[in-house]
Amino acid sequence: MTLPELSILILFAGCAALLLFFTILIYQMGRSGHKSAPELMGRTKTFWGMLGLLFIAATTHRIVTDMVLALISALATIEYFSFARSTSHLPTLDKPLFKGITLALIPLQALLYYQGHSFAALLVAPTFLILVLPVLLVLEDQTSGVLETYGFVAAGALFFVFALGHAFGLVHIGLMPFLLCLLLTELRDLISYWLGKFFSKLEVPSKPVLKLFNAKIAEHVSPNKTWGVGVVSILVIMGITVTLKGLLKGQVADPPLSFLLLWGLAIGFFGLMGDLVFSLFKRMFHLKDSGALLPGNTGIIDRIDGLVLTLPATFYLFLIFNL
Repeated sequence: MTLPELSILILFAGCAALLLFFTILIYQMGRSGHKSAPELMGRTKTFWGMLGLLFIAATTHRIVTDMVLALISALATIEYFSFARSTSHLPTLDKPLFKGITLALIPLQALLYYQGHSFAALLVAPTFLILVLPVLLVLEDQTSGVLETYGFVAAGALFFVFALGHAFGLVHIGLMPFLLCLLLTELRDLISYWLGKFFSKLEVPSKPVLKLFNAKIAEHVSPNKTWGVGVVSILVIMGITVTLKGLLKGQVADPPLSFLLLWGLAIGFFGLMGDLVFSLFKRMFHLKDSGALLPGNTGIIDRIDGLVLTLPATFYLFLIFNL
């Protein structure tokens, strides 16, 4: 067994142990009548499914990995286009032709990354937005709601084809960078959730520093997100990232401390912003959850919102540092 293969097995074993701990904890919460237990158990079941799916993908051929990533990207894209049906004044945004062409970009992008044509893969979405989508709008021969349609389709292509497509690029660099990006992003989400629960129960004295700690990031978008919890979760992720340096050995060049700290900062910050970006989208479309496909009646986007921003950030950091 090679060092990269051993590192991957260690990573999955650690994730399984951590997930088992949370499963037992949430089960006990459910027995004690905690109102958040059903939602948390639904999330946990989703994480078990993701872990199993990723383990199969990571321990087989890279084609299988790319197929799994393409499936997730496609499901997220379909879910996003379904948002339009939830709003009475924007039902025409869910256009089969536009959705079909957007979905067709996913295998094209995956194929280019697989063949090592990263630069060409990065041009797929911009080319679609600049050359293809405007032509489609002209050929549709409708003048009402053109900018709304363009913006809606463009956002779907950019977030769920282009941004998520960086996962293919990360896998091309090395499987471990992708897996660690996924792990750190989901950890940030969990840490932020539990920190938020903890600090919400504390009585905060009227001191300027503590008031700043509990200042809302974007109150109208997500009233429970505070700068204090966000900053603490970012710092924790930065610390965890530094400790994971050994898992990258054998797949990429030896990363300097500056890279690890910057990577942790990027994961923490953009993971938080990804959560808020799609909270904004759901509020625009009057949705509580992005869908109901996963356990706990949540959607694909609800589980990968942070990754939409952390995957591109991670990919570009690895390129900048030439790792």
